[in-house]
Amino acid sequence: MTFLVLLIVMSIVIGLCGASGSGKTTLANMLASDFNSTTFGLDDYFILYPPLKKYEDDEKNWELPENTDWSACRTLVKEIKGENNTVTVRKIDWETNSYSEYKVQKTEINVVEGFLLLHDDELVNLFDLTVYIDVSDKVGIERRLRRSGEDTNRDWYEQVTFPEYAARRNVFKQKADLVLNGEDDLEKNFLILRNKIQSVIYK
Repeated sequence: MTFLVLLIVMSIVIGLCGASGSGKTTLANMLASDFNSTTFGLDDYFILYPPLKKYEDDEKNWELPENTDWSACRTLVKEIKGENNTVTVRKIDWETNSYSEYKVQKTEINVVEGFLLLHDDELVNLFDLTVYIDVSDKVGIERRLRRSGEDTNRDWYEQVTFPEYAARRNVFKQKADLVLNGEDDLEKNFLILRNKIQSVIYK
């Protein structure tokens, strides 16, 4: 008689938060390489038709935490921490302005990253480790402009993105288990984060 053994991946979930240009994605990619972790991004969890209209442009309204689907974000993290080995992930199709879903294989270590990630207290409490990457407005703006390769969005960053974020920066720092200086050496920050993750795994 043949027995089929189903191996359940027991997962820890790390929440990685920081302003635009803070280095979240770079650190998440380094973790994926070092730990073979899976990364989940919250940019696909915007509410497509923002209920809070502070700006004429919907894209600018997505800088506001009220226009993120926090219930769906909590469901995502609960599913990562659940017994199934796959997770249902949301994807936004910007051409059709619609959602689709697909399955992702979770791993022992999973990283959820987003610039407003630490806004929702219920979500924060689901993480095994929360990390905030701090960066000044000036550095964040210049990094964003270098990343896009053009200067056309400077006004948006200077008048919307970073002013909206400024009011939340200290709150997010207080909620985080670990705060990194995003202007420090990248390898230094990676080693600090790596050691912190290992302390969570082997506690």
